[in-house]
Amino acid sequence: MDSSQLTSEQFERMFAMVSQHRDYLWRLVERMRVRRFPADDPVYRAALTTYEKASNLCVVIASCRERLRGGGEGDQTIMMKKPWGGDRPA
Repeated sequence: MDSSQLTSEQFERMFAMVSQHRDYLWRLVERMRVRRFPADDPVYRAALTTYEKASNLCVVIASCRERLRGGGEGDQTIMMKKPWGGDRPA
Protein backbone atom coordinates (compact mmCIF):
# COMPACT_ATOMS: atom_id res chain seq x y z
CA MET A 1 0.00 0.00 0.00
CA ASP A 2 1.11 3.59 -0.59
CA SER A 3 -0.37 7.06 -0.19
CA SER A 4 -2.08 6.91 -3.59
CA GLN A 5 -4.38 4.24 -2.15
CA LEU A 6 -5.58 6.31 0.82
CA THR A 7 -9.15 7.57 0.82
CA SER A 8 -10.20 11.15 1.36
CA GLU A 9 -11.45 10.25 4.84
CA GLN A 10 -8.09 8.68 5.72
CA PHE A 11 -6.26 11.82 4.57
CA GLU A 12 -8.62 13.97 6.66
CA ARG A 13 -8.06 11.87 9.78
CA MET A 14 -4.31 11.77 9.23
CA PHE A 15 -4.13 15.53 8.70
CA ALA A 16 -6.18 16.17 11.84
CA MET A 17 -3.93 13.96 13.96
CA VAL A 18 -0.62 15.19 12.57
CA SER A 19 -1.65 18.84 12.85
CA GLN A 20 -2.56 18.28 16.54
CA HIS A 21 0.90 16.85 17.15
CA ARG A 22 2.50 19.70 15.20
CA ASP A 23 0.63 22.25 17.32
CA TYR A 24 1.71 20.51 20.53
CA LEU A 25 5.33 20.54 19.39
CA TRP A 26 5.10 24.26 18.57
CA ARG A 27 3.83 24.98 22.09
CA LEU A 28 6.65 22.85 23.52
CA VAL A 29 9.29 24.73 21.51
CA GLU A 30 7.82 28.06 22.58
CA ARG A 31 7.83 27.04 26.26
CA MET A 32 11.47 26.04 25.89
CA ARG A 33 12.28 29.42 24.34
CA VAL A 34 10.52 31.26 27.16
CA ARG A 35 12.52 29.24 29.67
CA ARG A 36 15.66 30.22 27.74
CA PHE A 37 16.86 26.83 26.61
CA PRO A 38 20.15 27.34 24.76
CA ALA A 39 19.93 26.99 20.98
CA ASP A 40 22.47 24.15 21.06
CA ASP A 41 20.63 22.14 23.74
CA PRO A 42 20.03 18.63 22.33
CA VAL A 43 16.45 18.38 23.64
CA TYR A 44 15.55 21.83 22.29
CA ARG A 45 17.10 21.05 18.90
CA ALA A 46 15.30 17.68 18.75
CA ALA A 47 11.95 19.31 19.62
CA LEU A 48 12.45 22.04 17.00
CA THR A 49 13.51 19.54 14.32
CA THR A 50 10.53 17.32 15.11
CA TYR A 51 8.19 20.32 14.87
CA GLU A 52 9.65 21.22 11.46
CA LYS A 53 9.21 17.65 10.21
CA ALA A 54 5.62 17.47 11.48
CA SER A 55 4.88 20.79 9.78
CA ASN A 56 6.33 19.49 6.53
CA LEU A 57 4.24 16.33 6.84
CA CYS A 58 1.10 18.50 7.19
CA VAL A 59 1.97 20.25 3.92
CA VAL A 60 2.56 16.95 2.13
CA ILE A 61 -0.70 15.47 3.42
CA ALA A 62 -2.60 18.60 2.40
CA SER A 63 -1.16 18.50 -1.12
CA CYS A 64 -1.99 14.79 -1.51
CA ARG A 65 -5.47 15.44 -0.18
CA GLU A 66 -6.00 18.21 -2.74
CA ARG A 67 -4.80 16.00 -5.60
CA LEU A 68 -7.26 13.33 -4.49
CA ARG A 69 -10.05 15.91 -4.61
CA GLY A 70 -9.12 16.64 -8.20
CA GLY A 71 -7.37 19.94 -7.69
CA GLY A 72 -5.08 20.64 -10.61
CA GLU A 73 -2.16 23.01 -11.00
CA GLY A 74 -4.53 25.94 -11.44
CA ASP A 75 -6.45 25.04 -8.27
CA GLN A 76 -3.60 25.21 -5.78
CA THR A 77 -4.45 25.81 -2.16
CA ILE A 78 -2.44 28.08 0.10
CA MET A 79 -0.65 24.98 1.45
CA MET A 80 0.61 24.12 -2.04
CA LYS A 81 1.64 27.58 -3.28
CA LYS A 82 5.20 28.85 -3.15
CA PRO A 83 5.50 31.52 -0.47
CA TRP A 84 7.04 34.03 -2.90
CA GLY A 85 4.19 33.74 -5.42
CA GLY A 86 5.85 31.33 -7.85
CA ASP A 87 8.64 31.52 -10.32
CA ARG A 88 9.77 34.90 -11.54
CA PRO A 89 9.46 35.65 -15.24
CA ALA A 90 12.76 35.60 -17.13
